[in-house]
Amino acid sequence: MWILFVVSSICGSIVGYLCTKLEKIGFILIGGLGGVMVGMFLYTAFLHYISNSKLLLYIIAGILAVIGGVLGMMIQRLFYFK
Repeated sequence: MWILFVVSSICGSIVGYLCTKLEKIGFILIGGLGGVMVGMFLYTAFLHYISNSKLLLYIIAGILAVIGGVLGMMIQRLFYFK
């Protein structure tokens, strides 16, 4: 249990550092993570009735991660003023 907490804290700290230092990459990472979460939600809510394959989960999550990353980059260009 502690290993999971420590590894998650380290990964979160690394991603947080990247988000603050490399803002464009931060927006892309956050968008991609949002896409993966939407993909997992869609699979859990609806798509597992169609196919119980984990491959479908990975394909949907990957496609939506790319779409989310592109949307994150677009949001950064449109609304982030520096």
